[in-house]
Amino acid sequence: MAETSFPLLHRLFARKPKTRASAADTAGKTDGHTARHTVLATDEALRQRLLDSLHQTLDIHQLFARFVELLRQQLPCDSIEYSNDRALLYFHDGLPADCRLRYALTLEGNALGELVFSRELVFTRAEQARLEQWVAGLLPLLANAIKYEQAIKQSLYDALTGLRKSHYYFDTAPAEIERVRRYQYPFSLILVEIDDFQAVRRSLQGDDADALLKQIACRLRQTARDADIVLRHDKDRFLLLLPHTSLKTAVQAAQRIQRAVAGEMAAGGNTVDIRLSAGVVAAWAEDDADSLLQRADQALQHARLLGGGRVHMLQVEKQQQAQHQAERINPFANNGRMDS
Repeated sequence: MAETSFPLLHRLFARKPKTRASAADTAGKTDGHTARHTVLATDEALRQRLLDSLHQTLDIHQLFARFVELLRQQLPCDSIEYSNDRALLYFHDGLPADCRLRYALTLEGNALGELVFSRELVFTRAEQARLEQWVAGLLPLLANAIKYEQAIKQSLYDALTGLRKSHYYFDTAPAEIERVRRYQYPFSLILVEIDDFQAVRRSLQGDDADALLKQIACRLRQTARDADIVLRHDKDRFLLLLPHTSLKTAVQAAQRIQRAVAGEMAAGGNTVDIRLSAGVVAAWAEDDADSLLQRADQALQHARLLGGGRVHMLQVEKQQQAQHQAERINPFANNGRMDS
């Protein structure tokens, strides 16, 4: 049988809890009996309804939203908070109150996070037992939802640097290029490469090279604007997506990144000198995701051929951009040049 432990870590009473007489309690006083809290009877059919409903999703936020909705139909609760620091998963619904039940959740020896229920009135023993029955049904579904979230993150994010993987570009670029085509909104790319990284890696020991990549990724995130998207494109390459950014502004951004990242960095017990090369391009209406990335790679190759450690924008970019602007003003401009 699966282990489903619910150690009660903390029950907090910030002040003496209020008591609220229900209709049943009032009747009890009239008959001379001691007032008591209303105890909600366990309804197996209702619990099964909860499980059937929760089985319909693997999204952890939808899972908790449905759990909270069904739970509150049967048990008054002001606030429900879930946290899992290891998996970076959080959910919060309602305003915290004075009386809290805090549970550490485990299933088959695996920690699944912490769940906190709170309200103004004290939870009775019967309500606590009922609550734990519901949470016991939630645990296997929560474990599956956590696995699902982790699988999604692993497919989208690079495990070493925490940056998005390069396929995010191909998911995003078509929409950005369509905005260029329809609304003339600028969209630019910066393709960054660490110069001579293989030689740098050979000079380091153990995991020092990976630690160095983490530092570089961190500096890229810190230097990029909030609207910019930083991807790990290859072992020693990073790709920055700059929506609503002209070519001139993108070049300035690349130069700012180069100044922030390049220079001496500590890696283990060693200090290495890091240099970056960058190729910068802006999207045209005729582009697709492949052609735009290919031109960024061409710009980067020119930067490397010129000795590295520099930002490069292909001169053909300026010429063709001017040509496209002229053709928008005069559609016959190109034909006129051909006939001359």
